[in-house]
Amino acid sequence: MGQWIAVAVHNLGITADTGYFDTAEIELLQTTGHNLLIPPERIKPEPLPANATRNTVADAMRERLKLDAEKKQYDRRSCTVEPVFGYTKEQRKFRRFALRGHKNVRGEWALISITHNLRKLFRYRDCPAAA
Repeated sequence: MGQWIAVAVHNLGITADTGYFDTAEIELLQTTGHNLLIPPERIKPEPLPANATRNTVADAMRERLKLDAEKKQYDRRSCTVEPVFGYTKEQRKFRRFALRGHKNVRGEWALISITHNLRKLFRYRDCPAAA
């Protein structure tokens, strides 16, 4: 999973989805200077579910995500990253890759991303704020 969390940190900055929480990887990346915000589980549950990750890294991350500044930064995902995936899945009906293999999937996702960006450019071509 190491390469995937590194890709996520590179692409998303310091925030990532709960699915990327891995104690060993987070410890490693934090020792190399990365400032990560990855919740160990969904942020809302109180009290913690029985299957929650319980260690010092997870506890520290939960405490950080309770701070207003850190919570605001993590919440920005809902208006920057997540709408792209929602639009791609729901409006464009792209729910699974046609090709197999890491290289092929990366190429297929690149095409989806390019067309997403081209659609945005086309939609906002006459917008005065874009100039």
